[in-house]
Formats: sequence, structure tokens, C-alpha cells
Amino acid sequence: MTYRYELVVIYSPDLDDAGIQGQLEKLAGIVAQHSGSVVKQDLWGRKQLAYKINKRDAGFYVVTVFEGDNSLVADLERQLRINDTVLRHI
Repeated sequence: MTYRYELVVIYSPDLDDAGIQGQLEKLAGIVAQHSGSVVKQDLWGRKQLAYKINKRDAGFYVVTVFEGDNSLVADLERQLRINDTVLRHI
């Protein structure tokens, strides 16, 4: 059974546009591996953080809406935790 999820990721502000696109393609690839689909990706851009995360004052915000099952969520969470360019995700 597929469910709809919303994911907010804050990437490192050190990434350029090509780096952000690479990360978005990687995210879409993980979703596709689990027979899911990306419904919408909304790039909010570089924003000032309320507090420093890993000695950084800013981050690149991306909101992704995707559909999939719960095994997808577990693998996606694991991949985001080990990715060095991800400051936070929820």
C-alpha cells in the first residue's frame, strides 16, 4: 500500500546549483528503487537558520512530496543520516 509523505531537507549552503540537482536526483533515485514516485519538489533556496547547525548559519531548503511504502521511508531516512551534505531532515 502506498502512502503520501512530505520531506523537508536542509542541505549544506556550500553546494552549488549542480550539487543541489545531484542531491535531488539521488533522492528521486532512492524513491524509484522502492517503486515510489516523487510527486513534487519545491526548492525554497538558501535561508538563514535560526541557530547554527554544524557551524553553519544558512542552509538550502528543499521540500519533497513523494509516494511509497514504509520500507522506502526507512531506507530514505538511513541514506539521509549518512549523507554529509544534509544538515537536517524531517
